Amino acid sequence: FYQSGGTISSQDTVDQRKELNNRPLSLTGSLNFTQPMWRKTSLDVSYSLSSLTDRSFQGTFANSGDKYNTMVDSLTSDYGMRSLLHQVILNFNHNDKKLFYLLSMNWLADYVRQKDILGDSTLHLRYINWLPRAWIYYHWDANTGFWFRYSASYQPPKFAQLQPAKNNIDPLHLVLGNPNLKPAYSHFIEAEYGRSGT
Repeated sequence: FYQSGGTISSQDTVDQRKELNNRPLSLTGSLNFTQPMWRKTSLDVSYSLSSLTDRSFQGTFANSGDKYNTMVDSLTSDYGMRSLLHQVILNFNHNDKKLFYLLSMNWLADYVRQKDILGDSTLHLRYINWLPRAWIYYHWDANTGFWFRYSASYQPPKFAQLQPAKNNIDPLHLVLGNPNLKPAYSHFIEAEYGRSGT
């Protein structure tokens, strides 16, 4: 490690063996239905179910003479995870020469189970989200138009980010997961007016 002036403040050596294993498995199924409502307008409904399971082992072993077989408990973790995601999407859309619009609502329910196999404890998480979306395109004539788009999305924490296990693969940047992390949300809004021609 170096001080701000460039002189060495301390030295250290990491003499360990790392064993990293992941066994993910994902399954997804969906149902879709479309119902015409009136002229050039329809309602689309879809449902999907996704299952993701994973077994994540991070083993750290210290040198005990001529072999690296002494497990370092503070740097070893073994987690089993399962995520069950339900998703329902409603799309109401209309399309003709002058006007196109899409009004959508996406409902998601994500149930996460994370088991600490070494520590014999289980964490249960549930994320319920409503994510709207709206697209509107209107053309006054062949040369003039207006566009508006809005959508919302969310990103749940990754399994590795939820595990409260220290990771020293990079000794200068120790990583520790946080089981209290919340999902990240983003919103996208765009409006545009265009006119072309002479």
